[in-house]
Amino acid sequence: MEELRRAMFHELDEIVDLCELVKKTYSFWDRDYPVYENFFDDYKKDLLFVFLVDNKIIGAIGAEKSEWTDEGITLHMFMVHPDYRQKGYGKKIFLGVEDILVSLGYKKIDLLVRNDHPFAMKMYENLGYTNWGRVKTPWEVENDIFYLLYRKNH
Repeated sequence: MEELRRAMFHELDEIVDLCELVKKTYSFWDRDYPVYENFFDDYKKDLLFVFLVDNKIIGAIGAEKSEWTDEGITLHMFMVHPDYRQKGYGKKIFLGVEDILVSLGYKKIDLLVRNDHPFAMKMYENLGYTNWGRVKTPWEVENDIFYLLYRKNH
């Protein structure tokens, strides 16, 4: 049985545990991000979502107000348990969260992706997101590593 829904407070520790597991396979995150406070911030705004398979959290995604448009929201902290990757769950998470956000009135859904993460870029493009080009972020650490803004209009 699969379910996508808003996260509950008592699930925050489980989400952080999933994140720590994902960090071991995902070089773009580090010990400072994401952490409990990042998930808690989204939870307080009712913008933290979990995806469950057989009552186990196997994925999560958060959202925050977009810095690039007044009508938008930015997805972030997307993760899928390593044992559940390449099975279509990421797509289900994105499409389900998009439906929820559109029902809340958001017309533009943004996300950021590092330019050295072609797998993510391909996935987002397959989901209908368009590359809007490079954006300046405080997380850039090298000149050849930067973030691209992807957007999907609804």
